[in-house]
Amino acid sequence: MDYLISFIGFAAAIIAIRGNTWNEEAVGLSKITWTGRVSIVLAIASLVAASAIKYNENKTKEFNRSKAVAQLLTEYRDIKDVIRLSFDQPQLSEPVIRKSIPNLQSTISVYSSYLAPEEVSVTLSVITSGRDIMLSQEKNPAGIALRTFSGSKIWKEFKTGVEKAHNLLCVYYVDSSNQLCAAESANNPIQPTADAAAD
Repeated sequence: MDYLISFIGFAAAIIAIRGNTWNEEAVGLSKITWTGRVSIVLAIASLVAASAIKYNENKTKEFNRSKAVAQLLTEYRDIKDVIRLSFDQPQLSEPVIRKSIPNLQSTISVYSSYLAPEEVSVTLSVITSGRDIMLSQEKNPAGIALRTFSGSKIWKEFKTGVEKAHNLLCVYYVDSSNQLCAAESANNPIQPTADAAAD
């Protein structure tokens, strides 16, 4: 399509060199010469082609953004659910975190240009804190460190980041019936544990 617009522009330039698009001696539409009519057709064709390209670009951008947001929200929903269900045993969250962090990273790597800067920033923050959690778990296979995360700074940062990212991305889904942004998730945000509240 880009080549078509270039060709039309070239043809219009050739016609402009030729000139004689208007006949003052004629009456009504007859004043437009054959050259003038070709110029009009080329101008209309150029406008239509440019509009089509812009429309397709916007549709592609919207599709990719929708796909990116859906993928991120799927991971955040899974993380929120497991965190909410594992307050007494925080180590249970680690398998889901280990699965979700690479998926978040992959989505950001591919679709970052279709996301808002704040959406990318908060997701990168979640990825960083999630990696710290996984690193600590690798250093302590028994899970002792992870059990203490319920009251640690890194655990609170991770939970806060997940909640913020989820709510931020849900702004994109104005339809409250969307399962990735269900009303119950908004009404039941991740709450700090007793240990976290004590810090």
